[in-house]
Amino acid sequence: MMTKKNSAKNQILKTIRKCYPLHLLTFLMAIPFSIKTLIKPNIKAWIFAVVNLSLMQSWVPKTSVYFSYNAASWYLSTYLFLMFISPLIVRYLKQASSKQILFLLTATFSIEFVIVLFSNNQNFAHWIIYI
Repeated sequence: MMTKKNSAKNQILKTIRKCYPLHLLTFLMAIPFSIKTLIKPNIKAWIFAVVNLSLMQSWVPKTSVYFSYNAASWYLSTYLFLMFISPLIVRYLKQASSKQILFLLTATFSIEFVIVLFSNNQNFAHWIIYI
């Protein structure tokens, strides 16, 4: 019998199997553009490469990390994160009342608005809202 937990896990694995080969290919295609930084003894470039290959680059609020190598792969990183948390969100939404959901959406929007409006660091605001 397939449980909801197994179903979510299977969906995540299916998505990774579908998206990761393309991510790996585009990463490899981007290496010639970054070869100078990878050849030099530059530990930062190697850390960025590992973070990118693990699809965790959108979790780091730094432009040089989330746009490293294949710049569009930040989307896959964010998508994978959302795949992992979606079962929790769905479970919460099924139990929450309409008022709780409205409050959560209002609070989220308000926090984002305040960050963008009052943040002195536009890169952080870009990361929290866009990436």
